[in-house]
Amino acid sequence: MENEQVFITGTVEHITFRNEENGYTVMTVSDETGRELTAVGTAPPLGEGETVELAGRWTVHREYGKQLAISACHPMMPQGTEAMERFLGSGLIRGCGPSTAKAIVRFFGKDTADVLSFAPHRLQEVPGIGPITAEKIADSYRENAEMREVITGLSEYGVTVSQAIRIAREYGRDGVMLVRENPYRLADEVFGIGFKTADAIARNMGVEADAPFRINAGLRYSLQLAAGQGHTCLPSQMLCDFTATQLGADLDLVCRMAARMVQTGELMLGPGEDEPVYTRMMYACEQECAVRINKLAAADLMPLRTEADRAIAAQEKRSGIKLSDKQRAAVLAGLENTLSVITGGPGTGKTTIVQFLLSVFDSAGLEVALCAPTGRAAKRMTEATGREAKTIHRLLEYSGGVEEDGFTWRRDEENPLTCGALIVDEMSMVDIFLLMRLTRALRDGTRVIFIGDADQLPSVGPGYVLHDIIDSGVAPVIALDTVYRQGEGSAISLNAHRINRGEMPACAPGEFELIDCRDTRSIRQAVSAVAGGGNVQVITPMRRGDTGVDGLNGLLQDLLNSPTRGQTQMPKPWKALRTGDKVMQTRNDYRLEWTRDEGLFQEDGSGVFNGEMGVVELVDTASQTLTVLFEDGRRAEYAYAQTEDLQLSYAISIHKSQGSEFENVAIVLSGGPPQLYSRNLLYTAVTRARKKVWIIGPPAALNRMVNNNHIKARYSGLRRALKKFNEL
Repeated sequence: MENEQVFITGTVEHITFRNEENGYTVMTVSDETGRELTAVGTAPPLGEGETVELAGRWTVHREYGKQLAISACHPMMPQGTEAMERFLGSGLIRGCGPSTAKAIVRFFGKDTADVLSFAPHRLQEVPGIGPITAEKIADSYRENAEMREVITGLSEYGVTVSQAIRIAREYGRDGVMLVRENPYRLADEVFGIGFKTADAIARNMGVEADAPFRINAGLRYSLQLAAGQGHTCLPSQMLCDFTATQLGADLDLVCRMAARMVQTGELMLGPGEDEPVYTRMMYACEQECAVRINKLAAADLMPLRTEADRAIAAQEKRSGIKLSDKQRAAVLAGLENTLSVITGGPGTGKTTIVQFLLSVFDSAGLEVALCAPTGRAAKRMTEATGREAKTIHRLLEYSGGVEEDGFTWRRDEENPLTCGALIVDEMSMVDIFLLMRLTRALRDGTRVIFIGDADQLPSVGPGYVLHDIIDSGVAPVIALDTVYRQGEGSAISLNAHRINRGEMPACAPGEFELIDCRDTRSIRQAVSAVAGGGNVQVITPMRRGDTGVDGLNGLLQDLLNSPTRGQTQMPKPWKALRTGDKVMQTRNDYRLEWTRDEGLFQEDGSGVFNGEMGVVELVDTASQTLTVLFEDGRRAEYAYAQTEDLQLSYAISIHKSQGSEFENVAIVLSGGPPQLYSRNLLYTAVTRARKKVWIIGPPAALNRMVNNNHIKARYSGLRRALKKFNEL
């Protein structure tokens, strides 16, 4: 009967389709009689030639006919040399293509599985296999075996294949044991598995809805979710209300658990009428930043006023630029204080002020360091000043390593920066964690100048750093509001300021153009026309849909980097990434190793961060790896399985564009929720362009953004802590 469950043992003949995000697979399997059938459903990563045990029900697809809808799929290790050769050469094992698989099986015969499992070093005995390739093959084979153990061991708790794959990558073969001990650890430790998934697994394990164990985890989850939205803390009543709603639990029970966690020190209570609640780590970070910022602002300073007047006059003569009163005040603030803040929109002279500061510091013999949060922002700073600017991570000599937080920063209070002055650009992007790392590495008496645009979107990470420092009064703040930029790009600056004042931008052919498109088809046609020649970055508020990031990336990839041009492409079932593609890293990966050519030397390190952009330089189908050349010259090699952290970047979201500057920008506006159509989002998008802006979409969408001045509040205690320590 069609609805009866059937069990089939067979061999995977062909993988027609696979979605690596959720494990959905379409494959052809031959059963023990040799009959071929189509099986569809969630399955672990499989290679052609593998033996699998399938459970499922027969269905009939109106287009593809009879299929087995899989309810369970358990791979079995290959039996026999022929099956082992097909498995090793299927593309599932890194570093092992068909020819290498044939050589291994020919050399070890029926002992191949034992060698791979118990003596992988012997792979080097095979002609043509060196130590690096042998290690790749052995590691991949081991990971594959561990993954299958975890998939099988956790399937009874409703853990999907894609979730089990993530668990196996994090914990290895200990995954089953660790999840059974505490399923809620998944939300804290495994990327891509949130609290709701962990909670569902826990419920399947028999954890009661009102169990203290569950309420405790739910409160921590609420604060983690808040951090993901930029908050360092939440008012206590808001935290309890939100947690009770999320868990479907009694509010009084949640409030009692929150109070108990504060008493035991698992959570921290900050000052204020709203009784803000923090995680221990977030509270410690925020308090440390407040202490260090105040200490920095109060440090004794070597006077530079005599040199300043002379050096400013000399720079005015050299550059032909006469500083306005406010610009001069900004320069003097940077010279006369250990901490100062300079804010302003595009074209207001921030770069001019930096150049004058550099001139004075040079005259005084001070070593100056320049940095910014992202590679693009650092590169732009270098181009504007003619001096090397580094990312904050690179300045602090971040590298992979083992520390209490899992990675290493070589510059800290024990090994501070040696510079006499530090200029940090794009401070609106700096979150509380990066501020902590930066302030740890500063010596007493170092002049620090924070530069940023307070009207742009705040940092992706938690905290309201730039605003809190400005509002605290701990340092002098110079706000630049006069537009000085003339010539190319001036229309962009002027329109950015119009938008910021709530006025419609002046759109006309030239530097700032509105292309009136009122349906999806015409928007996509306009994007193709504008971006088809290259050198145009497309940005949009939306991620989903044909006019969002995903839909436009598919359109632009085919237009700008068509496979017909001969580029090597990752084979199915992997992502359709090919050589020459523009890509972006979508999460922080502190372990991913990279190299960078530095003339006669090669710099090695690890860590690739959310928002960093590059180009696919190489797709190696033999070793199952992909190499990305990032904009700052780092090369990172990804195993195919790691490419889930890469996305095409022909089109990117406005949030992801923060800190970047592009020659030409096309901003795509269409339908979407109100929170994606705000004034500061539009302002951020427009200020990404240096030469030209196209706005593509209906004029009503542009009007809606200009008139929507809603800014979502961020809960942060840094301003309050800065004031508190400043008053002591």
